[in-house]
Amino acid sequence: SVSNKDVILRVDNLDKSLKATQANMMELLEATQDQIQALLDSTMQQLDETVAEAKAEIYSEVDHVKSDVDVYVAQTQDQFSVENSFMVYQIAGTFTLISCLISMWHMTAHIRRFNEPFVQRKILAILWMSPIYSTTSWLSLVWPNLEGYLAIIKDFYEAYVIYQFLAFCIAVLGKGDRKAVVDLLAEHAGHLSPPTRFWGCWRKQHFESPWAMADAVLLQCQVFTMQFVLFRPLTTLALFVLARVDYWGGGTPGNGYDYRSPQLYLTIIQNVSVFVAFSGLLKFYHAVQDNLSWCRPFPKF
Repeated sequence: SVSNKDVILRVDNLDKSLKATQANMMELLEATQDQIQALLDSTMQQLDETVAEAKAEIYSEVDHVKSDVDVYVAQTQDQFSVENSFMVYQIAGTFTLISCLISMWHMTAHIRRFNEPFVQRKILAILWMSPIYSTTSWLSLVWPNLEGYLAIIKDFYEAYVIYQFLAFCIAVLGKGDRKAVVDLLAEHAGHLSPPTRFWGCWRKQHFESPWAMADAVLLQCQVFTMQFVLFRPLTTLALFVLARVDYWGGGTPGNGYDYRSPQLYLTIIQNVSVFVAFSGLLKFYHAVQDNLSWCRPFPKF
């Protein structure tokens, strides 16, 4: 017969067996979880490496394509730029050649009929302005690095021509005789404004005769235009030297309008000089415009 003690012993054995089985199952489950986690980590690492390699390869291909596109765009732009520049050189060169030929035709016409040397020498000097100005401008367009040197030549001759224009008007009126021009101005003394005085301007000027005032006015007009012949080349040379040495004083580099840079004051001197020169020219022309009406110098200027 089975006693209660045997039943209790059997239950205890079964309980121990169950707990042992549970422990084994838990160990197996944990081992399986570790294996699955290790496998999952390994798979994720492999996936990350594969994705990184694919990403790097895609980026490399994109950079390569982008580089090829940039090279093609740069080459295309360079080609278009060369073609456009060549077209600009052709157009500018054509007009430069035309202006030179027209000026040469006028100059040869004067040389063939050199009847008034004193007047025609001034005309020839003025006619040279167009070839010199157009040629230096075209060369500056073709070789930009020579622009500064060519600008000096252009500005030198521009200043010279400004005075030559006044000399031309004087030569037309006086045929080389300054006194004849003064006599002509004296005839218009009624509407001649007295010379501008920079010192002692509060005192009224007195002239012994209309001829004396006409002589003073003519001298002032000549001085006004002659100062441009002096200041224009000097300021151009100064600006060129400052640009070559890249000197801007205390101002911002590249900003020629900074009050601390010497370029600003040189530009002001240039503009004031131009204004004074044109004032002298216009003052003289206004006084004798009726006598010069036959050759119409104003539109020519």
